[in-house]
Amino acid sequence: MRVISIGLDSKVGDPARESHAVSWVREMARHVEGYVEVGPSQNGLDAGPIPLADNAEAWLLAGSPLAYPVRAARLAARLHAHKPFDVITTEDPIRAGLAGVLLARRTGLPLNVENHSFHINEPVWLQEKLHHRVYNRVAIAVCRRADSIRNYSAGQTQALLDIGVSPSRIHVVPIAAPTISPVDEATARSRIGVGPDPFVLCAGRMVAYKNIPLLLAAFRNVSTSLRAKLLLIGDGPAKAEWQRQAASMGLGDRVIWRDTVPFDSMPAYYSAASAFAAPALHETGPRTVLEALLCHCPVILTPEMGVVRSGVCVHAESAYVVAPDDVQGWTHALAMMLGDRQTARHMAEAGRARMGADISFSAIARRVVDVLQDTVREANSAAQGCDAG
Repeated sequence: MRVISIGLDSKVGDPARESHAVSWVREMARHVEGYVEVGPSQNGLDAGPIPLADNAEAWLLAGSPLAYPVRAARLAARLHAHKPFDVITTEDPIRAGLAGVLLARRTGLPLNVENHSFHINEPVWLQEKLHHRVYNRVAIAVCRRADSIRNYSAGQTQALLDIGVSPSRIHVVPIAAPTISPVDEATARSRIGVGPDPFVLCAGRMVAYKNIPLLLAAFRNVSTSLRAKLLLIGDGPAKAEWQRQAASMGLGDRVIWRDTVPFDSMPAYYSAASAFAAPALHETGPRTVLEALLCHCPVILTPEMGVVRSGVCVHAESAYVVAPDDVQGWTHALAMMLGDRQTARHMAEAGRARMGADISFSAIARRVVDVLQDTVREANSAAQGCDAG
């Protein structure tokens, strides 16, 4: 089976750095005849083919994000004409998904869509920016057209059913555990430039559904006698407002704000942190929680997360799972993580143990390939049925 994948991660074009995108393509390529990834370019130049493995390559496209779906579909169609593919898969149901629909219409190939978020008809996301309403319509149309959809979490399924997607086309395959290793704590603290005081780490794009105001309110209630800091990593449209809120709460230098850091710097942050906090209203993973656990960092998170639904994070056993509006519960969890390091570390080890081999890169890649093969078989059966009719 030959696969054409349309993605949104420009890092796939840098094979020298083993980013998540590059690692994923290489792992998928081990299970198929050929794998080609199309992605956006960040340097203003088209590029390709970029070899990633003996049977895998990447192509990058420069230009406007608005033009990307059309350009990606055209490039993929040319590649298909040169050496045919068996199935299309896309990284999301919006820009990449639209490119997939255009390509499927042009070539007749079956279309699989990866659904990495809870965005479809999600009120907070829809209200965040005006163009999200347009994106929402695109996502709905793409999901209705897709031959199969891969969700990261069972929590995403109802939104698809509500827009008329057949249950038989929905497949739940969780996020793969990343390849990441811990760093000695003293070394980690030196690398990231923090002092000896304990700190709670939170990292991610700063958008409304990440629910950082809850974390600020809970952290304000944590006793100053613990001498703890809250370290927030990331950028996004909500960051400036959250910084103002932190100042108005009197948190001052108890909160450290840092811009997004490279992925290969994150192990040091996880390894030095007393806990990782993920207060978002919902997440399909998140990968950051798995990364934290792999670096022996205990986690606090909310119930509507894929890692909770999959059983990796179990309240009071392998994590603290607290409702996204429970300030008192979050305050208690933060105080426990900061004040009882031994119990917190036991939770982190329990989380690591629960991850197991079932969500390794190789295991998840095989399951995704199974979904793609089923998608091809179903499409072929449907075509044969139409021919017979």
